[in-house]
Amino acid sequence: MPMQYEAILFDVGDTLIEYEPDLGSYYLQRLRKICPQLLEDSLRTELFAAVKNAEYAQLMKEYLGAPRMPDDDFMTMMDRAAVEVIFPGEADGWLPKLQETPAPRMKKMVKAEIRGVLRQLSARVRLGVVSNYTSDLLKYLQEMQLAEFFETIVISETVGVEKPDPHIMEIALNDMGLSPEKCLYVGDHPFDVLCARRAGMDCAWLAPPQANLPDGIGCEETMRIGSLTELLALVG
Repeated sequence: MPMQYEAILFDVGDTLIEYEPDLGSYYLQRLRKICPQLLEDSLRTELFAAVKNAEYAQLMKEYLGAPRMPDDDFMTMMDRAAVEVIFPGEADGWLPKLQETPAPRMKKMVKAEIRGVLRQLSARVRLGVVSNYTSDLLKYLQEMQLAEFFETIVISETVGVEKPDPHIMEIALNDMGLSPEKCLYVGDHPFDVLCARRAGMDCAWLAPPQANLPDGIGCEETMRIGSLTELLALVG
């Protein structure tokens, strides 16, 4: 049954735009260089979830007060999570081989279904963006002809606050003159869930079934979706 939201607010990175290759394919391509005979295409989703779960857990630890992990160590942690999918318990032996493989270049692109989804949603509800991103995001959304769908675009670097601080959501809600209980936020990251729920909003978490919210987050998504096209069934 459709829900009566007045507005839907979106994250951008990995929600409206994606990176090619995606994280699962990125690791699948690298791992194939060291063990091509073992790697089926179906492992892409499992690799994506394993690496993302490791990322989510570390970022949550840091949010709760742990020291920030250096960037090189963070990348090693993600590499290890991918290797453990293929070689459980043998990461120490295979990790150096993975780290010697060249990394494919990732490029940013608008998800294929986005314009159609936004066009249909904009005829039913008001739309906005709340994103942890650099200030050049607005120019990118304009160049990609996406900005026209959104009533407000709130970017962390521009307003000086970022998710999971709920104040960034409040800025968007104030811009639109809406109360949080009338809005749905859509994002791919656990901090999207945490930020929206702390702001009093429902949240649709864009995540595969294998992904888990990290321990300590203290809340749950209102719903989980595998594709933005599922939003069309949520609003009348």
